[in-house]
Amino acid sequence: MSTAVANQILLIDDDQDVLRGASLRLGAAGYRPTTACDGRQGIDRAVKDHPDGLQVLSTLRHRAETRAIPVIMLSASLVDQDAALEAGARFFLTKPYQSKALLAALRAALREAGGGNASGSSDAVAGGAHQGPSAVQAKEAGATEAEW
Repeated sequence: MSTAVANQILLIDDDQDVLRGASLRLGAAGYRPTTACDGRQGIDRAVKDHPDGLQVLSTLRHRAETRAIPVIMLSASLVDQDAALEAGARFFLTKPYQSKALLAALRAALREAGGGNASGSSDAVAGGAHQGPSAVQAKEAGATEAEW
């Protein structure tokens, strides 16, 4: 990923003062912020600027309000696997993925985050699912062995 692409940041907030302040701070720190005042505009800007999944993940991890959101990355590119897991993705599934693998990864990630449907299903994380560095935390949070 080129430095120019890695420095692109999409900021979405309904408070124009927050957007202006964050944009100025990020610009002064060497980033290239793009702002949006709501989710719809954010999606439009994201599509226009073509950030990839790793850029979106990086943005989520750098923002305090989204840092704890569990992220499951799906990609046909194995090249992105290590980078995605190091950047904080909870799981990485290769495309084409198996539905059971996606559901099991989702259950484990939600269980770790303390919410969602943790039905105790014994679906195995298979079909190309790779765990991020927080797999030990998932086990400690009560994820079943089949989920991690």
